[in-house]
Amino acid sequence: MTAQENMEVCRIALGIQDQQIIPDLLEFVGLHELGRKKTKDSSLGMKQRLMIAIALLDRPELLILDEPMNGLDPTGIIEVRELLLKLNRERHLTIIISSHILEELSKIATHYGVIHKGKMADEFTAAELEQRCRKELKFLVSDPQAASHLIREAVTDHFGISSGNEIILHDFLDQAGRINRLLLESSVEVSAIIPGEQGLEDYFTNLIGERTA
Repeated sequence: MTAQENMEVCRIALGIQDQQIIPDLLEFVGLHELGRKKTKDSSLGMKQRLMIAIALLDRPELLILDEPMNGLDPTGIIEVRELLLKLNRERHLTIIISSHILEELSKIATHYGVIHKGKMADEFTAAELEQRCRKELKFLVSDPQAASHLIREAVTDHFGISSGNEIILHDFLDQAGRINRLLLESSVEVSAIIPGEQGLEDYFTNLIGERTA
């Protein structure tokens, strides 16, 4: 079937009377010139945009997408990303995206929820994420488990534990001296304090590492 025929079947199944909605949506998602092209001959990016158009048939206020960028080539990723931003900006549509492509999420998401082992591990805004990813402070310690317990109890729970003996702090970076004294007074040796910066993937990995520690 063509893209237009696919949408027509879904329109009838949903009981939607407005026939003009199909060309309007095909125009909106950028498929107006391909409406009569066989779906099987379309690219994956085109098929993804068609699925989004079908989801818009009954004019939802909320759109939930699972890995919408998965398997797309760079051009397809850009097209879908721009379409989602357009939907939010022009139609004021709330969009929830489940994805592991963190770098792509960082270009469109305004709020994040990290789910680990079926539970919400953390929630934060894009602004908060930018702040957390901007800088970090690594403490190389003799006992990371004891150090993590002390820091969590006395300072913050926004930190991670690397595969080595590093405690990676994400906030309270101006408290390095205080944390160092806290650890030393509790017989946890600190061999180095290293400032640095991390990206979104690093933050996610450290967050999940903290939850499994």
